[in-house]
Amino acid sequence: MRNFLTALLMTVSFSFAFAGPTKNEMRDMGKAFKKINATIRDASQNQANAALANQIAQLLYAVVDVMPSTISELPSAQQAEAWATYQEMINQEIVLAGQLEQAFLNNDNALAKQIFDEMSDLMDQGHDRFEPQE
Repeated sequence: MRNFLTALLMTVSFSFAFAGPTKNEMRDMGKAFKKINATIRDASQNQANAALANQIAQLLYAVVDVMPSTISELPSAQQAEAWATYQEMINQEIVLAGQLEQAFLNNDNALAKQIFDEMSDLMDQGHDRFEPQE
């Protein structure tokens, strides 16, 4: 149940949390996370989930160099550190997405679940830090 709620929140967060050039990528990423979450224990879906993990990695590549408005709105003395942290977190997610893809290709659903949970936790941390507060 926790994973279902996490995936649902990811979809909503990805869809509305970021404006501008990253909005579509975040929405698509949320949809991919939700699909993986729904079938992560079903080995017959591993090929499809591997493709979704690859899609997530590609979407992350598309946003790694796009500064969120929450960073550009910080005092200039804090922006460089926040920007570096944001990019480091996105790059960690890219690495994890690659590992997730490989776990699915290796039919290792237990490892895939572990990586997916790590990605979810890292995403939550990123949203807590960089998502616009409304």
